[in-house]
Amino acid sequence: MSEYLKPIETLAEFDAIDDDACLEGYRAGLGFIAVNYMRKDVSYWHGYRNGQVDRGLEPCSSEQSHLVGQIVARQRAH
Repeated sequence: MSEYLKPIETLAEFDAIDDDACLEGYRAGLGFIAVNYMRKDVSYWHGYRNGQVDRGLEPCSSEQSHLVGQIVARQRAH
């Protein structure tokens, strides 16, 4: 698997996401716009995977579940 397809697993990686690229990928994952297979950035593919999960096309991965747990724990700590 290419490095850019590696799931985001840490809060540091999550905090470094490019929001615009992530949103574009999410919209593609939902099926609202065409998938851009030429995109090489992790932010786009993070959004895409989440769009696929939210639309019910893919199951939530263990990496996604773990990341959500980290995000929730951080929110509770603040």
